[in-house]
Amino acid sequence: MKNLFLVSLFALLCISTWAHDEDPYHPGSIKNRIDSLEISFIDLRTNPFLYRVVKKFIQERADSSALFRGGYGFVTIDRIRLSPPGPIPIQQLDTYARDVTATFTLTTSSYPLSDRSSLTRYPSHYSLVDGRVVLVYNELLEWTTRPLYTHASRTRVEKLVLDCLQMALLPDFVIYDPFKGESYKLSEEQRGKMSQREILEMASFTVSSNKTVIQNFDGSVVYSK
Repeated sequence: MKNLFLVSLFALLCISTWAHDEDPYHPGSIKNRIDSLEISFIDLRTNPFLYRVVKKFIQERADSSALFRGGYGFVTIDRIRLSPPGPIPIQQLDTYARDVTATFTLTTSSYPLSDRSSLTRYPSHYSLVDGRVVLVYNELLEWTTRPLYTHASRTRVEKLVLDCLQMALLPDFVIYDPFKGESYKLSEEQRGKMSQREILEMASFTVSSNKTVIQNFDGSVVYSK
């Protein structure tokens, strides 16, 4: 009886500790989490379709934006959704030709990375296409595990992004505020009272344009905004 009581007490303590430290339903309360994941580099050329679409998007935005053409900003890939079809009889291929197999959104962005907001969060991967930084976001990974990336990989990617935003620190840089639909310059006095980080954050939406890419089963592509 005494042994049974001790076993029960031990089990209760284990359950209490697990519930307090590793509650799977409240991951934000888990203690002692470690930053064990790397923000890894990927070569988009391994996916010819994706590489081709990103390359085209970069060229389009460079043609339409002098700022982006001059090196300001980077590209993000997010909202990735895959719907691969199951086995399809050859005689029914035409029936499924226009079925959507993949969708994702491409965006030109100009915000400094930070873990303080979901809008400026760190990506799961990064790449380079035609010399431009491309950040790839994996929402499924973020939703299921809330990953903590290593300090070294965050610093590496953050520096790549900051290098793309240095134009905002120039005195004649024009900041665009999409919420007010206004463009303006910071005065020398205003800049003198702000940190570089604050200036970069204020210019976060100066370059912000996106389009959604939809790939069909037959290989055709549809674009939407």
